[in-house]
Amino acid sequence: MSLVHRAVGWLADSSHRLDGSPARDERGVSQSTEQAILIVAAFTVGSAILAAVVAFVTGRLSVLGG
Repeated sequence: MSLVHRAVGWLADSSHRLDGSPARDERGVSQSTEQAILIVAAFTVGSAILAAVVAFVTGRLSVLGG
């Protein structure tokens, strides 16, 4: 890794703040991200189940209809 990359990484790291303030607590962001991923996953699973039920019912109706 080049010196420039290391310098940029060091400056971007919140634990080496130039103003002397402590690093931010990132746990809240992590928890929000986890909740968003779980919501998207639940929506995806629910949509897949709904699509399967609709396909099953549509198939059964076409058999009953003639």
